[in-house]
Amino acid sequence: MPNSWRHHYIPVFYLRGFADGSGKLHIYDKKKGKIIRKSQPPKAFFFIKNRHTLLNIRGDYDDFMETSLYKTFDDITSKAIQELSHNAVSVFNDDLMFLSKLVMFINGLIYRIPKYDNYHNERIANGDKEYLLPIRDKNGNDVSFSFYQRKKKLELYRYACRFYCSIKQSVPVPEEAKNWSVYALPDDYDRKYYLLCGDSPVLINNISLFKTSDEIIIAPLTKKHFIIRSKHKIDSSQDVLELVHLINIGIILSSIDYVCSPEITFLQKYIEWSERYTEDSVWKELTDCFHPK
Repeated sequence: MPNSWRHHYIPVFYLRGFADGSGKLHIYDKKKGKIIRKSQPPKAFFFIKNRHTLLNIRGDYDDFMETSLYKTFDDITSKAIQELSHNAVSVFNDDLMFLSKLVMFINGLIYRIPKYDNYHNERIANGDKEYLLPIRDKNGNDVSFSFYQRKKKLELYRYACRFYCSIKQSVPVPEEAKNWSVYALPDDYDRKYYLLCGDSPVLINNISLFKTSDEIIIAPLTKKHFIIRSKHKIDSSQDVLELVHLINIGIILSSIDYVCSPEITFLQKYIEWSERYTEDSVWKELTDCFHPK
């Protein structure tokens, strides 16, 4: 059976949550500076050909990273994303297992998207212990570092390290879970107001602070839902639409290649509005939406 080749760094099941009524997306090609005229099915973008087709230990090209490991990861996390359209957000905020799957998904994207390839690969090349695969010999001795020294130049090893990091400690402990909250656009808001998605949908002010307790992480989950990780709650006087407005601007500025929306005129407006901002100015306004508990 031939290897797969269309390897999505933004999963198709996730992109479906941002599609229009016909199940298609309006795509903004950021590098070309234009919106693609015809709407597209989710599988048509946000992939790199053969991204996870790698040489295995037998010297053959194999796509098991895509068809086995990432497929299993997607099967687990997709169920939580799909449940968002059927349940109130309180269900997710009150249920640690549901919430952990959403956190697992967001955590996984940080290690999966191309934007951070160089960052992760440099840390692996420098022997960062956080990235080393946990390997033990037949006597139970930890040989993670010696295994790393033998395999660190292999592309397969680097991808395996990143996948390991994406699932390690993905279930938040109760204290950390308190920092994560799911939000939804209120039902009485105009249906034409949406959350955008891009090829870098996890908004984080500093990737090197990803594991610290102080970092704010914000990400859209569907066109009507988003998740925030913060030690501080949203200011009670904050208009949710204003927060979503800033998230959409941030998505456009953070993305490298593509941004998508269920509605083309909505996307056009945000492309224009984003020209008035920088990533730093967006983050300044986003952090102003929070205050200490």
